[in-house]
Amino acid sequence: MRGGTRWRGRWAGVLCGVLGATLLAACGSDDESDGNGTGAPRQGGRLTYAIDLNPTCIDPQQSASATVQVITRGVVDSLVTQDPKTGAIKPWIATSWTVSEDAREYTFKLRHGVTFSDGTPLDAAAVKANFDRIVDPATKSTFSAIYLRGYGGTTVQGKDAFTVRFSAPNAPFLQAASTAFLGLESPASLTKGPEATCLKPVGSGPFTVNDKYISQKGVTVSRRADYAWGPDGGTQATRLDGLDFRVLPEDRVRVNSLQSGELDAVANVPTGDVKKLQSAGYQVLSARQPGLPYTLFFNEQHSPWSEPEARKAVRAAIDQDQIVNSIYGGQYPHAYSVLAKATPHYLATLNGRKTYDPAQANRLLDGLGYTQRDGAGYRTKDGKRLTLEWPLRSPSQKQKAVVAQLIQQQLKSVGIQLVLTPVSVPVQQVAIQKGTYDLLDPSVVSADPNVLIADFGPDSLTRVVDPQILAALTAGASTLDPAKRQAAYAQAQQLIFDRADAIPIFDEVYIAAAASKVRGLTFDAQGYPLFSGVWLAG
Repeated sequence: MRGGTRWRGRWAGVLCGVLGATLLAACGSDDESDGNGTGAPRQGGRLTYAIDLNPTCIDPQQSASATVQVITRGVVDSLVTQDPKTGAIKPWIATSWTVSEDAREYTFKLRHGVTFSDGTPLDAAAVKANFDRIVDPATKSTFSAIYLRGYGGTTVQGKDAFTVRFSAPNAPFLQAASTAFLGLESPASLTKGPEATCLKPVGSGPFTVNDKYISQKGVTVSRRADYAWGPDGGTQATRLDGLDFRVLPEDRVRVNSLQSGELDAVANVPTGDVKKLQSAGYQVLSARQPGLPYTLFFNEQHSPWSEPEARKAVRAAIDQDQIVNSIYGGQYPHAYSVLAKATPHYLATLNGRKTYDPAQANRLLDGLGYTQRDGAGYRTKDGKRLTLEWPLRSPSQKQKAVVAQLIQQQLKSVGIQLVLTPVSVPVQQVAIQKGTYDLLDPSVVSADPNVLIADFGPDSLTRVVDPQILAALTAGASTLDPAKRQAAYAQAQQLIFDRADAIPIFDEVYIAAAASKVRGLTFDAQGYPLFSGVWLAG
């Protein structure tokens, strides 16, 4: 549903993590070799990469789309970067920073000589213009503004120094500042309005957008020859001349186009095609992603889903193992918490705790008074069928429509009717705003546990804010102390599990496939592909 942000020095193999030898044929690295293990990286060439969703807007400050993160990570730079191996925050456009003890003020010093691709200097005033713009309601930011919750303004203290202030502690801000969602855009381009930047964002990154994004077709970006300010002190421009991002929503079309040579690499490879591509000599690269797993949320304003017993009955009727094994061949991991296992402060005591128990589901539903069955086999109470309404985003990614249909069958086995209504993204957003749903299925990629505040905080998808959960999440966002953050997020995860406010299904995995000539493809701290180090072997 959205894309977002990551931690822990204990990541050991999270990114490019082996999900089994059958899944990972190769993992991108900074290997300075050609396909045969000899030779040096080559300069030049364009990479053609197929994406599986058609974004309505490619401005990362406006869009919540994970696909936009993939497209624009090379277009916009960030204040800081996050090491995908250790989770450490390192310099990028900011060379240094200090944080107040209460995590309300962040003071940065900027790298000298950085410019946007239109020639505008990237200075302290430019950063202020970006942050002010993100929180401006006219921008209609759907995700970036969450990272700046409580934003109190940016004070410019010279050309290359500034302080960002928050009205409340914002411990996750540095990590958020490493993502493309808070990527920096030219102030000159921002004056053209959100509609213009939706089609052609102007950043300071190693690639520039050539022409306006064309819906259902894609966008091209080209190498910026004068780029000299990469993450962690890097100075090298890209080796590729550019990238062509093509919109190909159909899984079969993407895979076939890769095999025909029309494409160099593709996003979100169906798990059923992994072995076939590996056998044919293609690279299959993957990264387990942190944040909110693919999860079902109840609208707790609707009866009987306001009752924990009803929610627990649904949870007990859903067999996550059947889902991940029958649909994904075991290549997507069973989720046990509302934080993915790759996320810092994941509650390890929930790991492996199975909830599937149809007998318990039946007992709970009997106890709620749904003891009668109608002619179709569904449970009823006072003549009313027990029904869940799920407005399902269409088209879906990663076979999630198939997942919904399997859940529908699982719930029917205990007498619950699940009504699946395919809807467009705008229609689903209206349902969310009006609360005309019983069930929703978001997932949010984020490298910080503060991701939970978006769905369990004041704007909770459950539409009921639990004060204990909110207090725990607020505590976690208010301290820089890792031990205190661990305790706060552990409490929040346990409370959500005990209340059954949401049902985690599987942790998200980004799976890409590439021709053998593609070298140097790596993943960032969120598990998204990075193209800045890619080169094409001869």
